[in-house]
Amino acid sequence: VETGKCKIYEHRPLGCRLYPLIYDADNEEVLVDKYCPKSEEVKCTITQVQCELVKKVADNVLRKELVKVR
Repeated sequence: VETGKCKIYEHRPLGCRLYPLIYDADNEEVLVDKYCPKSEEVKCTITQVQCELVKKVADNVLRKELVKVR
């Protein structure tokens, strides 16, 4: 990672593109990861569309995990 970017940066998954937005499954809400250095800037620009996308990504991941368990 010579450029400071992920090797697949241009083709990264949707979950990575939406970071630092994360889904808190315990409280069923979308949050800004408090460990992100830019979290304060991001909090001001979150849109409803972004929140819905984060929820979809989380739902898809959870469904895939459930299938693995079965």
